[in-house]
Amino acid sequence: MDRKATTLGALNEMRKKSELCDVKLQVGGAMFNVHRNVLAAASPCFKAMFCGGFRESKTNSNDLVPLQDLDGQAFEVVLDFIYGCDLQLSEVNVGSVLAAVHLFQMEDAVTLCENFMLKNKAESTYLRFLQLAETYDLKKFLDCGDYFKVHFVSISLTSDFKELSKEKLCAILNDDLLCIDGQEIEVFRAALRWLQHSPERLEQHLQEVMNCVKFHLIPIKLLTDEVLRVACVKAPSHQASASTDGNVPQHFRQHAMPMLSMHKPITFTHG
Repeated sequence: MDRKATTLGALNEMRKKSELCDVKLQVGGAMFNVHRNVLAAASPCFKAMFCGGFRESKTNSNDLVPLQDLDGQAFEVVLDFIYGCDLQLSEVNVGSVLAAVHLFQMEDAVTLCENFMLKNKAESTYLRFLQLAETYDLKKFLDCGDYFKVHFVSISLTSDFKELSKEKLCAILNDDLLCIDGQEIEVFRAALRWLQHSPERLEQHLQEVMNCVKFHLIPIKLLTDEVLRVACVKAPSHQASASTDGNVPQHFRQHAMPMLSMHKPITFTHG
């Protein structure tokens, strides 16, 4: 029998019954009676709080210590871990748990969160996990960029992709890892999907986003066929003339092809 685990398990049962607890924490709308020595032993942040001469070190068991900007359910998961339980992670709570253990400087728990993200990364979760990895500098996750390269098309179809900021989108589209196996047309399609998510994006960001696409890597016929079916790419109204498909003006067909063949950028104007 693991004596350490048995002791922590007994302390956790005492915590849940509020036995011998000497401080009360408020997280969101939830209250937690805890043993400050257990928290201090598990976290440098709590050790500084309770042993460093701060106001919290002078509280008694009836005083309330608020912890700001934390999720109560995630904090309960972290408390159970501190008291010897496994860290109970899910795709839903990993972000809030990671925020808590990073704040508490619990490196072992941060590593468990990163390992969970690596094991459970999928097209539907990758961008959300990537944002967490960038926020908390999770180097192992950040080093798995090949996953994005291989699964870019599927990831670009997710709702998370459409919610990217313009700056993050441009950083992704400019990544040379995406320019492989003649797939630059997929970068173009992904850019269009992001732009079409709202009229404001078309008005404000069309030119900047399209400048991220390496048009010279797309076969001219493939690009022409793609553009001819997309209604959002237009020339200025004073330059446009009727086109047979009613979507893209003759202006584009007359001027885009020479630009492509010369590897020059194409100017897109939303009108």
